[in-house]
Amino acid sequence: MKIRAASETDFEAIVMVVGQARDFMHQIGNTTQWIHGYPSKEVLLNDILLEYGFVCEYNNKIVGYFCFFKVFITKVFCLNTRFLYRR
Repeated sequence: MKIRAASETDFEAIVMVVGQARDFMHQIGNTTQWIHGYPSKEVLLNDILLEYGFVCEYNNKIVGYFCFFKVFITKVFCLNTRFLYRR
């Protein structure tokens, strides 16, 4: 299996894979995740354009998709620094 950044040319395959995943989740009883059309085509395309989208390929076929992005924390709040930084 190969993981690579998604491109706009992968879009239709990504939509298909996400749709299959959504159907599978509903079949196994997971009816609360990915409801009301989430993730929409607009969300998926935005992920790709922002370079957050990645595809999983097997035998040159897209078999999976995920979104990965970094979250930068600008403020860190510590309630008990003695617990976090023991010497």
